[in-house]
Amino acid sequence: MSSAAKLSDTTIVSSGATSLSPGADNPCWGGPEPNCHDLEYLLRVLSCGDNSSDTPQPNNITFSSPEDHSSFIQRIHKRLVIYQDENYLAIHKPADLRMDGQYRATLHKLLLYLFPPPSLQKLVADEMTNAGEEENSSNQAAAIERRHQFLLKSIAPLHKRNFLKDDPFRMIHQLDYATSGVLLLGKSRKATAVASQAFEERKTNKTYLAVVTNPPSSTSTNNLPLGKEFFERLPVIPSSSLDSWRDGSL
Repeated sequence: MSSAAKLSDTTIVSSGATSLSPGADNPCWGGPEPNCHDLEYLLRVLSCGDNSSDTPQPNNITFSSPEDHSSFIQRIHKRLVIYQDENYLAIHKPADLRMDGQYRATLHKLLLYLFPPPSLQKLVADEMTNAGEEENSSNQAAAIERRHQFLLKSIAPLHKRNFLKDDPFRMIHQLDYATSGVLLLGKSRKATAVASQAFEERKTNKTYLAVVTNPPSSTSTNNLPLGKEFFERLPVIPSSSLDSWRDGSL
């Protein structure tokens, strides 16, 4: 991906933007309800933390106090963010998630929710004011929950990065829709250019891991294109190595 993509001078696209197609994706984290592909449902799944396998249908998002909201964000950060500093953000990209585009949930929209730039925060604040609501109202829990809803509504039409001139993140490389794994993003043009060059010049190291259940027997590999020797050379890892994935992220 080019690191020199020009930012738009427009602060934000009009709220009258064309409504988005729901897309035909059926993500592994989706649920049975009508809005199972929405960004809010993905947030619900991520906020389940290490206990998501015990909650096939995550609970609705409600905030009875400011502490609830803080805990909600922290759980998602813990599960998603691997590393960050002033130049870069490394995250664990969830499986079955588009990078961007006209889909209800994308990585781009997820990052906008977790790290809303000033222009997006102002848009949400203005919409709350226009609706006769204040973020510093006496009922803080209700105000936080309404802000959450306004933020989701404001993010929904933002399917391109240049819709916000102060969108902080730039994709240094990409992962396919179905692929989970480490994804590196830059926080500035300069940082993105340096890292992108490293990828282009193959100075980065990548490790791919596929976990296979019920491996073929030695006799059945004789008819496979890769041959018996290929399977014999595959490393075997102890089942305990998969403990951290028993939360359903695998």
